[in-house]
Amino acid sequence: MDFTVPVGTARKMSSSQSLLQFHQWHISSPVTMGAYRSAIQQVVRPGDVFLDLGAGTGILSYQACAAGAARVYAVEYTDIADLIPQFAADNGFADRIIVRKGHSFDVQLPEKSDVMVASMLDSFGIDNNLLAVALDAAQRLLKPGGVMIPRAVQLSYCPVELPEWYQKNIDCWNQLHLGFNFRAARALAANQTGFGKITEKSLLAVPESFDEISLADVVTPKAASKNSFRIERPGVFHALAGWFRATMAEGIFCSNSPLDPAPLPWSLFLMPLEKPTVVAAGDRVEAAVRADTVGRGVIWSWEVRLYSPDGALKAEFQHSTFKGLFLTGLRQRGSKFVPNLSERGRAERTVLELCDGKRSLGEIAEALLPRFSRMFKTPLEAQEFAANILQDPSTEVSAPTHPGEPQT
Repeated sequence: MDFTVPVGTARKMSSSQSLLQFHQWHISSPVTMGAYRSAIQQVVRPGDVFLDLGAGTGILSYQACAAGAARVYAVEYTDIADLIPQFAADNGFADRIIVRKGHSFDVQLPEKSDVMVASMLDSFGIDNNLLAVALDAAQRLLKPGGVMIPRAVQLSYCPVELPEWYQKNIDCWNQLHLGFNFRAARALAANQTGFGKITEKSLLAVPESFDEISLADVVTPKAASKNSFRIERPGVFHALAGWFRATMAEGIFCSNSPLDPAPLPWSLFLMPLEKPTVVAAGDRVEAAVRADTVGRGVIWSWEVRLYSPDGALKAEFQHSTFKGLFLTGLRQRGSKFVPNLSERGRAERTVLELCDGKRSLGEIAEALLPRFSRMFKTPLEAQEFAANILQDPSTEVSAPTHPGEPQT
C-alpha cells in the first residue's frame, strides 16, 4: 500500500528509533545499573518520597519502589516518558509512580523528596549540566537533609596522544574535498569538545583531578581546576582527556576512567589543542580547565602551556567552546545584539497568543495556516508545528487505563 508520510514524521520515526536504542543500551549496562541499584538499596527507606530526574525508561524509579518508596516522581523530558506509565503498570508500580514530562527546572511538585537521583552523569561527569540541576533540585525539590544520588563527583584529566581521533575530527578540515578548501572550519572544530574511547596507552602523564564536588553542597554551577603534569614519555600531545569517578552512596563508586579495571562503558571527554605538539619525557604541562553554566548548557574553557625541562615555554593554547560557536551563535550572545523575530518566531508567537484555553489544537492550526502560508502547505503541517510549540514542559503522564501487551 502506498502512502504519504506527513512532513516531520520520518524525522520523528528516526528519532524514536534512536531514543529506544539509547535507552536499551543504557539499561543493559551492568556496571551503570549495578551502581545505581546498590546506591538506591542503601539509602531508600520504606515510605520515602523518591525523585528520579532524567528518568528515561523509569528503571531507577522501579528500583526505588522495590526498595520501599511510597511515591516516586519520574521526571523525563524526552518522549520515552510516554512509555513509563505502561512500564510501571507492567511491573506492578502504577499506583506509586507519577510521571512528569519536562525538564527538571520546569517541574513543580506537590511535595519534596527524601531521596533524589540525578541520572545525567556524562563523559566528564558534569558536562550534562549536572551542577545546575543539582543546585536547583536541592533548593526546590529535595527536603532539608535529603539524599542525592550520586553523592559526589570527582573529575580527572590528562594530556593524551590520539592521532587517529585528531585526524578524523580536527585535521580532516585541512583536506581538499572535490578540489575545494574548507580550512575555515578547523578553528571552530579545535574549540569544540569531543568524545572518544581511549586506553591507558594514550596517556602522556599521570592524571590529575579537580577537587571532589559534593552535589548537596553546590552553591554555584561552576567548576575549575588548574594542575601541572610531567610528561612521562615522548609522543605528540593532541588533547586533554577527561573522565569522572562518582560516589553513588557510602562505599559505592563508578567511573569511566581508562585506569579503572571495570569502567562504565562510556566514551571520554576530549578537549583538543589547536596544534598537535611534540613532547618529550620531562616536559611540563600546565593546564587550567573551567566549566561555566550558561542557561541550560555548559561553556568549557581549557588553557594549556607546555614547558621544556629547563623552563622554556614551548607552546601555549587557549580554547573555549564559546569560540567553537558559529558566527550567528556568537552574535546572538552579544549584549549589544538587537534581535528580530524570524517568520518562524512570529509563527511561534502567534501560536502562543492563540492558546487561550478555549481553542482546540485544530482551531489554532486553522487560524495559523492562512497567516503563514509560506511555512505550512496543509492543516496537518500547521497542527504539528503548533503541537510542538504547546508541549507542556511539566505535564503529568497518566497510567494506562487497561494495562496489557502492545497490540500488533
